[in-house]
Amino acid sequence: MQALAAVLFRMAYMEGYDKETRTCYFDDINPETEQIVNKGKVDITFYSPRFHPEIIEALQDEIGCIRGASLEAYLLYNDLLVQNEDCKYYYRDTFEKNVKWDSKIGRRNTLLTHLSVIEYIQGNAKFSAIMNRFQRGRGVAPITLGSISSITGGIIDK
Repeated sequence: MQALAAVLFRMAYMEGYDKETRTCYFDDINPETEQIVNKGKVDITFYSPRFHPEIIEALQDEIGCIRGASLEAYLLYNDLLVQNEDCKYYYRDTFEKNVKWDSKIGRRNTLLTHLSVIEYIQGNAKFSAIMNRFQRGRGVAPITLGSISSITGGIIDK
């Protein structure tokens, strides 16, 4: 559980992510005639996590499948969820509120909330304390950075 907490923490801060660019090809189709009216391509740049294979294999052996999915698939799914959170707050703040985006919300708070659940499972936090964090955090309950060392068993130290 401590190694999983360390992986989630690294994901929160996008440690071990690679920047990639891929070319995607597309066809614009006229919906009335169903004929192709334009062909094109666009380069998409994105960041993707690179998990250390030995760590994922060891965690997979320890944890097993999660609802029928491998641990790596579960982590990639969660990465997509937090990318969505980042987009939601980025576009809301930048275009609706016309303020600079605060990168601490979205990805970081969501994954640090996962660590609160691990902290509870480890017996290091009371259920009421976690629920209080959720109430104050408006739906998220991120851990304090001071507790990361104990949650990860010293894998990550402040």
